[in-house]
Amino acid sequence: MKLAAGRLEAFLRRPDPAVCAVLIYGPDRGLVRERADALSRAVAGDPPDPFRLSEVSMANVREDPARLSDEMASLSLAGGARAVRLREATDAAAEPIGNAFARPRAGSLLIVEAGDLGKRSALRSVFEGAKSAIAIPCYSDDEAGVQRLAAAMLADARLSITDEAMAYLVAHLGGDRALTRGEIEKLIVYIGASNGGPVGRGRGDAESAEQRARRTVQLADVVACIGDSRESSLDAIAMAAAAGDVVSLDRALELAFASAVQPVSVIRAAARHLQRLHLAAGLVAAGRSAEQAMAALRPPVFYKAQTAFRTQLRIWTLPRLGEALRLVLEAELACKATGAPAQAIATRMLWRIAQVAAERPSSSMERCKT
Repeated sequence: MKLAAGRLEAFLRRPDPAVCAVLIYGPDRGLVRERADALSRAVAGDPPDPFRLSEVSMANVREDPARLSDEMASLSLAGGARAVRLREATDAAAEPIGNAFARPRAGSLLIVEAGDLGKRSALRSVFEGAKSAIAIPCYSDDEAGVQRLAAAMLADARLSITDEAMAYLVAHLGGDRALTRGEIEKLIVYIGASNGGPVGRGRGDAESAEQRARRTVQLADVVACIGDSRESSLDAIAMAAAAGDVVSLDRALELAFASAVQPVSVIRAAARHLQRLHLAAGLVAAGRSAEQAMAALRPPVFYKAQTAFRTQLRIWTLPRLGEALRLVLEAELACKATGAPAQAIATRMLWRIAQVAAERPSSSMERCKT
């Protein structure tokens, strides 16, 4: 069965004893791992007691299909509930897992981690069709999710952040929870180092106004921490597509996918860039100059990208941007609703946008003012 979104956090902290197995799957591998870790701690202790946690691989399942059933029926030597964890599961595990449901489980919870699974996945069907099992999808964080995570982590480190810095942070993260956490942790360490000491709740409360001001994350801090890595990956892809630069687009896509960047992150990066172009183009059409339009965006266009952004404002008319945004929306829906490879969907969409950009408009009706 499926778990209601509102019950997820409570379930991860205290799993329902009536549930014998949980499937955690989706394109965000970092979030899959994070939720599986939380369940392991909830069942087997924090850190997990080695007598109450059993790790099983797909190779074990292939060699001995009854291994999962045996593990779930085993008792802990020290007493208490046990967690049986299967990582990198595929549809080949569907039948052994289904057989394990039919046998006594001695208070064990089976935690299954998997990647992105289509609606027709046999593994999903086993969990969604069982009354004593739960399937939890893990999709990439949207902007609101990234903002909630960043705000919580920064607050825990006793840091505040400006609106511009948060907007830049949110626009440049997402797609993989583990990578997002790592980037925010890097930012926290950077702020601590630049302030001459560690950041955290352990420091005294007697701080001057100047010290508190230094503990506010500024836009320059975020750019210094994550600007370079972003510019070489998702920003490079979005900028190349919108510029019609197919050579750079192909190279940036190859590098991103080789670095395990999720296709949905690529799609959303393109969407954010096109939305910013659409907003700026609307301001130009209303009478503002290109510089005024770029400065009005939040966050403002990064100074290194201003020349390219200004050129793209000359290339893209409002109707063409509307069409490009439709292509992006269709691509994201296709990734979630079909069994087609997400990487192929994202690549095809970006190539279509690059082709549109390469067909420069003959009219100067909405050319950028300088």
